[in-house]
Amino acid sequence: MRPSGGFIDGGTTVTLGGTGFDSFNSMPNNTLAAFGGAAERVLSVAPTEAVVQTPPFAGGGGEAGRTVGLQLSLNGVDFEDAADGVLFRYYEHTT
Repeated sequence: MRPSGGFIDGGTTVTLGGTGFDSFNSMPNNTLAAFGGAAERVLSVAPTEAVVQTPPFAGGGGEAGRTVGLQLSLNGVDFEDAADGVLFRYYEHTT
């Protein structure tokens, strides 16, 4: 996953690398990525990558709680955890 972090208000474009993203279908509207449980529709899918924009941070957990796991759904319903160690970190804007 790159990048592995973005701002808490969401909107970071993230590229997920792997295999089989289009094995269920090639329709991005059925493919979802959930960051800490908040799901977004994938913008594009290919056999080895998917592109998604992050949702806003759902809150809670203080500074340490801003690191969330990633789950994927190829059918828009059933989610599975991404590979071990795939985490996304939300950051505050600095002034």
